[in-house]
Amino acid sequence: MKVLINKNMLESIVTNTNPYLEKRDLSAITSHIYISAKDGVLNIKATDHEIGLAYKLSNVKIVDEGYATANGKKLLDIIKSLKDEEVMLETVNNYLYIKQKNSKYKLPMYKFEDFPEFPTIEGKSKFDVDAVMLGRSLKKILPSIDNNNPKFELNGAFLDIKQDFINIVGTDTRRLSVF
Repeated sequence: MKVLINKNMLESIVTNTNPYLEKRDLSAITSHIYISAKDGVLNIKATDHEIGLAYKLSNVKIVDEGYATANGKKLLDIIKSLKDEEVMLETVNNYLYIKQKNSKYKLPMYKFEDFPEFPTIEGKSKFDVDAVMLGRSLKKILPSIDNNNPKFELNGAFLDIKQDFINIVGTDTRRLSVF
């Protein structure tokens, strides 16, 4: 694989994918970002088996098609140290090289075949929601959500989706908010 990509775009993507990577076990494939250059499209994915994020980019220059994986945290550290110019990602002998003019970094790769499959959304139920209204609704219930509670179910919001409306609920066991 050999790809040329804008440094700022790559940094933004890798920054956004880092929360979706495995933090505890750096030897796991899920601590790596999956990169695929095929058919004129660059795919970048990150997952920890529970949640994930995928990007599809067509405005990059793909010299050679191929696949790569790289540790997300190390890749981000390298990209941040580079100048605001074009970056080359190249795979050679099971290593990902990150090159820019005189700078050259090398990261070990895992087998891309071991990267977990993303769940498909084909045939699943979908609904549209006004993003501004959703944001306002979440701000209304946010004060009654406890972020540090050991009870996992109290660390978020409950979305009760009905035919014509959505109830958004949050609680910290002392307060209850419903919007």
